[in-house]
Amino acid sequence: MEKLGRKSNLTLQKEKEIESKKQELLFLIENMDSKRIKVGAMLVENIAFMSVTLKYLRDHINRKGVKEEYKNGDNQFGYKESIESRQYNTIMKNYLSSIKQLNEMLPEDITITDDDEFNNFNK
Repeated sequence: MEKLGRKSNLTLQKEKEIESKKQELLFLIENMDSKRIKVGAMLVENIAFMSVTLKYLRDHINRKGVKEEYKNGDNQFGYKESIESRQYNTIMKNYLSSIKQLNEMLPEDITITDDDEFNNFNK
């Protein structure tokens, strides 16, 4: 566990990746109406965070799988969906919703698609 005030190497790496993704996406809001730019910047920040978090969750799922063993008492045991798998699914829904919302805010001559961002995410 991290000590207060000190960040792990993994946390620092993740923060770098989030900032890099955010910088990659900021061009999208450059031509937005000034009333929408604040909301657009917030969406870009959240999309960047979700994109990187999804990457880390996907890596974990690839290593450990989508199920985990559980045991409740002496006779109850088996497998259940892993926490990471549930988190991945929840964040993915929010991620796609945020991309859609950002896309709807963009000027008509600039659009992104789920596939574009999904392909960028998978690089």
